[in-house]
Amino acid sequence: MRHLSIARLMGLVALLGINFAALKMLLPKEEPSWPLHVAGFLPLLDIQLIALYVTAGRFRVAIRRRPAGRFWPAMAAACFPTTLAAGILVAFAPGLLIDYVELAFRLFARVLLAAGISTTFDSSFERWVVLPAVLGVAISGPLIVLAIVLAVALRRFRLVVTPRAEEPCAATPSSPSSS
Repeated sequence: MRHLSIARLMGLVALLGINFAALKMLLPKEEPSWPLHVAGFLPLLDIQLIALYVTAGRFRVAIRRRPAGRFWPAMAAACFPTTLAAGILVAFAPGLLIDYVELAFRLFARVLLAAGISTTFDSSFERWVVLPAVLGVAISGPLIVLAIVLAVALRRFRLVVTPRAEEPCAATPSSPSSS
């Protein structure tokens, strides 16, 4: 049984402070906005952080080198954090994402103009094929490259999780009695 200590209380107070800072950032200043709905996910995030803390206290986590394994399981593991990063970017920094997409489209328009192609996107092919392809490459491209780099690195390592040894409790029948 883990006891409540001053350090754990300080951790909970820090988590509460992070929640208040996130709420202050998400609260609308003039009119209600969509980031306010993201605040509903804060308790879920808190539970995940607390579960990670408790798991880290009860289990030993080690990363061991191994010969290169298969690529696709490592790619599946590497896609999760990159997708999570994209979700966090969309939820908490939509302005940054919009600025990035505008920059990507300006660069793409320069390339098209240099090649002598119109950038008006009047035809349905340009609007429904070229434009989504550019958007997909601009947004997902860097994350896919990051996932591939992570997968190449992850396939060389294995995560080993083992339970920590429990200290015997004085009240259990298996412990020697002090009579």
